[in-house]
Amino acid sequence: MASSTFPLLSLPPELILTIADHLPIDAILALKLSHRILHSTLPVTPRLQNLTLSPCARLALRTYLAKPVSNPTHQRCLLCKAVYPLKSFHSSSSPVCSASLSFSGADVQDPNILKLPQGLCTWHVGRLVRIVKTRPGGRNEWVASREDMCMHCGAIRGWKGCGCGCESCAVREVTAYTRFLDNEVECRKYVFYRKDGRRLYVRETCKGDGSEEPEYVHMRVWDLGLAAEDVVEDVVEDVRRPDGSEESRGMVQEQQQPAFLLESFRSIWCMLSRYTTWRDDCTSTAHIHP
Repeated sequence: MASSTFPLLSLPPELILTIADHLPIDAILALKLSHRILHSTLPVTPRLQNLTLSPCARLALRTYLAKPVSNPTHQRCLLCKAVYPLKSFHSSSSPVCSASLSFSGADVQDPNILKLPQGLCTWHVGRLVRIVKTRPGGRNEWVASREDMCMHCGAIRGWKGCGCGCESCAVREVTAYTRFLDNEVECRKYVFYRKDGRRLYVRETCKGDGSEEPEYVHMRVWDLGLAAEDVVEDVVEDVRRPDGSEESRGMVQEQQQPAFLLESFRSIWCMLSRYTTWRDDCTSTAHIHP
């Protein structure tokens, strides 16, 4: 029968302390709060003395130590830290999403038009959308892709990069939307909606000719993320990440590392990944002072 004890907890305290010497202070605190054994083993106070923390590390520490809000009908946004009703975390409440144009009588139980990262309020939908100008007669379409988003500054790393410049930032894979635009008429405004079996569309307001009636164009969003559950038959273009990389971030290099130490680092990384997601969910209702 497999042991239920996490492998990291079975290491001697000396080795746990040695591993902690290679971690930033906010990662040590996250590890410390994940289990009572690690809480008693890992000291934090000595490491904080005479230490200059980056803004992201300070944000992470405040997030880990914050107390949750008891109101079950509200939630705190992971980015703006404001508290909103739970409906504000469903994309259908965003001004750029319309449930009235959606569904055609189907799937009305689903309040999400776009795929928002968990814990992100609808005020940040604009962070997931960009417009890229192309040459006249060039590419003219909407596409969805998988991108990495920094949960501290809210930047899509593949678009303009993360300005944090530290290892403290939690990163999540999100579905982002790009409008390639080859003219000056279309896409003055846009609204997302779903129809035809939950396919995603955009209604664009076009530049009019001066008449009172607005002109609209409806365009389908092509999913180029190529996730197994999202592949559609008529997508023929293969789009990779902007940096061309397919490797996971944060993996430990295997050269010149003892096997047992590698396994410990892998265990820490897995624990921190799971813990960060869990803490994000728990502390999304936390009160965090600026």
